[in-house]
Amino acid sequence: MSDKLKVVSSEWTRPPEGPGKQRRRFRWHRSWGRHVQRWALPVLGLAMCYFYFAVFPEPMESAHASLANGQQLYVIDGDTIWLNREKIRLANIDTPEISNARCESELARGLEAKAALKRLLDGKEIRIARGDPKTRRMIDQYGRTLALVSVNGKDVGETLVERNLARRWTGRRQPWC
Repeated sequence: MSDKLKVVSSEWTRPPEGPGKQRRRFRWHRSWGRHVQRWALPVLGLAMCYFYFAVFPEPMESAHASLANGQQLYVIDGDTIWLNREKIRLANIDTPEISNARCESELARGLEAKAALKRLLDGKEIRIARGDPKTRRMIDQYGRTLALVSVNGKDVGETLVERNLARRWTGRRQPWC
């Protein structure tokens, strides 16, 4: 038994009839893609630049710190640094967020904590003790190495807590707003 298909013409397969409104709308819709290519990408690029400079108002070079032994260190925020392709989170403190700040006050305090951490580490010899002494974990939920960082024998996290730029880590994040 052979299957025979009956082709029925419908409104969806029929070409537009005549030079009426339907034809003009079809022509505009077809060229809409060119308008998107011409204007959407530059507008999206400008929006991304605005977002980037709103979140990171200081130049990226200012977040770099040079260590005494010549290594380069990058301060991501008040409690996270990047050293030799390893992201290290200070295990004993919590600082205000910069990238996911919930209010202007949290963003301002986060930028202040980041600048203070950079000043504490810049040009000095640091000591990194990997692992959280309280929980005995080596890595946090985001894959960052947990560590205590000290400069000249003084814990950097405790220094930030003393300056009211951070608070002691209690096991979960507390709001800053």
